[in-house]
Amino acid sequence: MCNIFKITLAFLLSICSFRAIAQEVNYNGTVQFSSGEYYFAETSRSVYLNNGVNFSYPKLHFSANLSYVFQDSPWISYTSAGGIATGGPQHGIVSEGAGKGRKGRHDSINIPDTASYIQSGFSDPSVSLSYDVFESYNRHTILSVTGVAKVPFANPEMGFGTGAWDLSLGGSAMGWSGSWLWNASVAYWHFGDMEDLNLHDALSYGLGAGRSFSDQKVMILYSISGMSKVIEGTAAPLLTTIGVSYKMGTFTSLMFNAGYGLSESSADYSLGMGWMIHLN
Repeated sequence: MCNIFKITLAFLLSICSFRAIAQEVNYNGTVQFSSGEYYFAETSRSVYLNNGVNFSYPKLHFSANLSYVFQDSPWISYTSAGGIATGGPQHGIVSEGAGKGRKGRHDSINIPDTASYIQSGFSDPSVSLSYDVFESYNRHTILSVTGVAKVPFANPEMGFGTGAWDLSLGGSAMGWSGSWLWNASVAYWHFGDMEDLNLHDALSYGLGAGRSFSDQKVMILYSISGMSKVIEGTAAPLLTTIGVSYKMGTFTSLMFNAGYGLSESSADYSLGMGWMIHLN
């Protein structure tokens, strides 16, 4: 559910913070294409454009994010933990039970065509606050706690959101050892229910590892992330991703990734690009 952009962004921010003595402001954005059948009979495709601002000073980090979505079906709802195949305006059909093991080609859910829905719009905005509770010498190892809140803004009948608050509390660890880097995270999520679909509270996890080259200008990272079951009768989401980032200069970095879903509750594959601009 979490992806390589979040892991890479965390590393890039930590690199900047090696030199930080005052407040930092960063703008980050991502554009990601995903495609998958999930546990439906038809494929859903979407382009997800996220814009965010991060404030750091020096152990406290605040971020706010707002995303715009282009899609060819309303069946995927977007949360701070990623897309969830709720069925959108027809989530009541999903609540009746999904076919298990879509990657194993078992039964899938047939949802009638939805003729009246908007194919692009804003998803729910989110804010997060994290604090570095431990830093080793030169910040080569950092332990943080993070809280996230997703604000119900998008209309769930249009397929962009769930219409409810989502809250999360978790922790992460990241560090450097020479040119090698690593990241691990775990979080508890409370998902607000939709009108006719119960979303289970879930435990998310992620693990990433990579290596930097060319004096930390280039990083290659691999991650695996997942979450316990969110919707009854479906598999737990599981995703693997590989990515590369390039630090163009003092103020700008670019990131590219490719992901593959390992369960029916994740997109079959995704391709993305991200960027971070240091504003001060």
